[in-house]
Amino acid sequence: VKDTVYVAPGVGKNVLALDAVTGEVRREYKNTATTVELICSNGVVFPMVEPDRKMVDYRQEHPNCWHERDRASEKWAWRKESKQRLMAIEANTGKTKWAVKSPIATMTLAVDNKKACFFDGESVVAVDRDTGKVLWESETLEEMGRLKTGYGGPKLLLHGQYVLLSPQKKIYALKANTGEVVWSVSGKPRSGHHSPEDLFVINDIVWAAGTARGRKTRLNRLLKEN
Repeated sequence: VKDTVYVAPGVGKNVLALDAVTGEVRREYKNTATTVELICSNGVVFPMVEPDRKMVDYRQEHPNCWHERDRASEKWAWRKESKQRLMAIEANTGKTKWAVKSPIATMTLAVDNKKACFFDGESVVAVDRDTGKVLWESETLEEMGRLKTGYGGPKLLLHGQYVLLSPQKKIYALKANTGEVVWSVSGKPRSGHHSPEDLFVINDIVWAAGTARGRKTRLNRLLKEN
């Protein structure tokens, strides 16, 4: 961000602000050890902290690589019962504005000038970016109590007056101010390979595709209320 690089060094380490030219540490943000996601927005750092996460200590147990893949994917899956902590910290001072505890599914954190949103494994939740107060919580959209490492997770996007969520085979468009579902579609081809779902908004059209799976498929939907 401009002349500063923000980095989460890993398990047990606090988030750092580095000089973009020299790499010198400008600031260390307290109580952010084991930050697994990080967004910087308008002078505020939003780290998603998972304090109970441990270093992955993988040891092969079976000679079959596919058996090992499935075992590891299950063992290190994200689970709804594993609480994360979302924080808002002033980038220039290091002052913590607020912190809230909630399950936050992998790579679903998004922030705009009014709110921070995430998927908790069942619903989309929006909190005020200035206070951390819950603004709304959507109805149950998908029951995803765990996300194996072989699936990168659903994609969540903020676009103007809409919040978009794309779990497997579906897309939901929610009103950004209330969380009400405006429309949804089924039959979306699953995309990615150990990566998040492909979901983009270009010129107010939602695009999703079954990439990395050998299919020539495309789905688009006008981003407007029916």
